[in-house]
Amino acid sequence: MGIINWDGSSAVRLRATRSTAEQNILQTLPFNTHVQVIRRYANGWSYISTPDGLHRLRIPLDPPP
Repeated sequence: MGIINWDGSSAVRLRATRSTAEQNILQTLPFNTHVQVIRRYANGWSYISTPDGLHRLRIPLDPPP
């Protein structure tokens, strides 16, 4: 499990694919939302399950190391 933490920026944008194109945004999640991280990709993206059971991609709030 993970929690979407606030980093001072806008709400977390969940995307259909690993692209930051504006039209790729499916929904946003409020901060402090519990999510399940299903897979982490080497380039910093994560595949998550949201509270409503949908699976989406997101980039991390912190840059990858």
